[in-house]
Amino acid sequence: MASLAQAGNKLRQWIIDPRSFVVEAIGMDGSLGRTISTQQEEGLKAYGLLLNAKIKRHEGVTLTEAEQAVVNKLGISIMSGQGTGKDAYLSWIILHFNFCLYMSTTLCTAPAGPQLKIVLWAEVYKWLSHSHLKDDIVHQADVIFHKDYGRKKWFVVPRTIKDSADPKAQAETLAGLHEDYLLYAVDEASGVPDPVFGPIEGSMTGFCNFAIIIFNPTRSTGYAIETQGKRRDEWICLHWSSEESELVPKEVLERDKRNYGEDSNYYRVRRKGLPPHADPDVLIPMDSVIMAVGRDIIPAPDDTLGIGVDVSRGGDDKTIIMPLRGFRVDVAKRGDGMWEPIPSNQGYDGVQVANWVQWEVQGRLAEMDSTRYAVAVDVIGVGASVFDHLRRFSGLRNVYGVDVSRLPMNQDRFHRLRDEILWGLREAFLQSTVSIPNDDELIAELTTIRWKTPNGKVKVEGKEELRAAGRKSPNKMDALALAFHARKLLGQPGRAYHAPRQRLQTAQSWRVR
Repeated sequence: MASLAQAGNKLRQWIIDPRSFVVEAIGMDGSLGRTISTQQEEGLKAYGLLLNAKIKRHEGVTLTEAEQAVVNKLGISIMSGQGTGKDAYLSWIILHFNFCLYMSTTLCTAPAGPQLKIVLWAEVYKWLSHSHLKDDIVHQADVIFHKDYGRKKWFVVPRTIKDSADPKAQAETLAGLHEDYLLYAVDEASGVPDPVFGPIEGSMTGFCNFAIIIFNPTRSTGYAIETQGKRRDEWICLHWSSEESELVPKEVLERDKRNYGEDSNYYRVRRKGLPPHADPDVLIPMDSVIMAVGRDIIPAPDDTLGIGVDVSRGGDDKTIIMPLRGFRVDVAKRGDGMWEPIPSNQGYDGVQVANWVQWEVQGRLAEMDSTRYAVAVDVIGVGASVFDHLRRFSGLRNVYGVDVSRLPMNQDRFHRLRDEILWGLREAFLQSTVSIPNDDELIAELTTIRWKTPNGKVKVEGKEELRAAGRKSPNKMDALALAFHARKLLGQPGRAYHAPRQRLQTAQSWRVR
């Protein structure tokens, strides 16, 4: 049914009404167990209006009033919360544009390779593989094309933007395309460097050229947010809040309100789909954290493995084992062979947690060229038993017990060692040197913790203050900070850490020999 020859007169109908294509060709008729959400319906209507306005103008057909209002738009800008089905929607548009429009070209991009290949490219494949198009469209790692026409004239390609490149190189990533039917599909546009959008606009010389940019508004500045603000007249602007989506369970929204606060930047950005407040007292800015998600960092062969261990104190707290290879948070391997981005446990005793740490270190080193490692364990409370077991029975040498309530190295600037350690974590994110997994809990913790300067010294919001306010303890953030601190304790070249003189003997005595 779906081949060009078989589609016949269906093509014109599908071009006029993209929703009918999504229902009939992709199979969103309820047979896949899902229906088109209200927000996705809105997006399909906007896409169909824009597409047909540009085609009709080229054909000399009189435009409706609604078509006249959009025909000169650069494209569609969708500012969205999480879980609204925006990647599914963008995948439908990519498939529609590629299948229905003769000799069309679609270029897909995202801030980083993992976001593009693992999220959007995989999402397109998912919908294609379940659709009536699967026998007629070929999906490969670097291109999507019509089986009967080859991969050079009628295609979809992914283009990765390297955040390490200079602005000119970033811009050249998307330069040079000029076709009658040309679509730019930009996922997580808030993280795409601003210079990239210049070539996108410059390439729109054909009669049916436009962009669809979708983003979670992690930044209050930049090109993406400007499409919803001062450049709004150039774009069809939509706003998809998770609170208004049928695809986001209400219990998820209530959980996030309870854990992080409805007024927090986390809830505002990730659920309401609104840009963050410019909160100068938030420890790590939202955009710095989101830009770190999936950042393409390849650890050097001789990089140090840092393991941070934040041990549960009971209640809602979780024990977190956080592996950091170089500046990349690696996937941690549990002792039972299961893989998780960031493992967490409740109810385990000190011996079990110590065993998990030992397995993690040994398993990770077996995969590395380097033998440099360091483990930092928070020894306040029950963490002391984990440290004692590692010290006496694990055979690991570079294990450090860290009492974050003690004096910092820089006593003129910080209240406690915890404040100093977390400030170091903040600086790593601000310097764009960190790569983290797309873990909602970790992102929320990193972007909701605040700091202040009573008496001129930095003081980061503590766990006791958070509990008193009914907020969640930042266990994952603390474990990540400990992982960075572990590498400093080992004496990473150029990043040497020296304990305060009055604490030096105690600190040395904690090191496992």
